[in-house]
Amino acid sequence: MNHRVLGAIAMVGVVALAAACGGNDDDGDGAAATPDSLGVVEIAAKNLKFVPDKITIRAGEMVELRMMSEDGQEHDLQVAGLEVEVMEGGATGAEHQMATPMPGMETPAKDMETPGQGESPSGEMGPIAMHTTADGEDSITFIATEKGKYEFWCTISDHKEAGMVGTLTVE
Repeated sequence: MNHRVLGAIAMVGVVALAAACGGNDDDGDGAAATPDSLGVVEIAAKNLKFVPDKITIRAGEMVELRMMSEDGQEHDLQVAGLEVEVMEGGATGAEHQMATPMPGMETPAKDMETPGQGESPSGEMGPIAMHTTADGEDSITFIATEKGKYEFWCTISDHKEAGMVGTLTVE
């Protein structure tokens, strides 16, 4: 075989490998994730980071946010200052203990549900809040109508301080 042909084949292999490995930014500093064709955004909670740590969605569109714990630890995710129409899922008050309460997001003890006693009723306004067990997952399906940029973080003690934060942009 000619050296040019071998070089071209090697270059195609390098480009294919780079494409296969790209897009999974383990440090969480990559481009913002957007919903796939089914309206799903997946986020991993691992090594005290959210991957991806930037999410962009469209106002008025239904989104399913799925979070998986991939590091053997329990994790939460709560978005500060954004009320959404909760269609399905999410953590109830008792499931989401809110180790680091955010202004306006506290759940009075009398309103907390018992774990496993249901989710927010479909169509009610509420926060985006999720809780995973170690190596577990949780999801919430919602419609956001308020455009803006909102911070989210893990409310488990010391996780936010360790850098487990991100940004949700509603366009």
